[in-house]
Amino acid sequence: MVGSGSLSFEARGFHLNVGGCFWGVCYYVGLFEESNGDKGEHYDGSAFIESRYHNYAQENFHDTFKIQAGAGDGGMQEPMMPEGIGWSADQWHSFRIEWGSGTSRFYVDGSHRLTANYGTDRSIAWRHLFLGTTNYKGVDWAATGITYRKLCLKR
Repeated sequence: MVGSGSLSFEARGFHLNVGGCFWGVCYYVGLFEESNGDKGEHYDGSAFIESRYHNYAQENFHDTFKIQAGAGDGGMQEPMMPEGIGWSADQWHSFRIEWGSGTSRFYVDGSHRLTANYGTDRSIAWRHLFLGTTNYKGVDWAATGITYRKLCLKR
């Protein structure tokens, strides 16, 4: 059981024309309480903390990251970075997600960018890690051409 901790890694390949996104949404990392990793149609499935990238295909949100968090109780927070990243596909960047006490924090290149609360007083066992995709509604909305390295999970 990992009730609090951090996940860090480096990745490259995020850019406006990245493929594999569904309606402009690319899920690329997620922590889940249950092995199926499906947060449910009404966010009432597995407890989750995940991040996604939005490419050019989505009308209102593009070239930016979002973090989502929920305790599987139907509630969810999903703040999004307001600005585009403007990266080229060959640039390496560091990512870190920290969690504990009902809060998740998202860092890019060492800078705190987003916070999402999953606010619950029950202990959540973040036992399942999806890297490169997640399993939202059983659909593979994974960005293609992303390379990962230096994965580190701490508790």
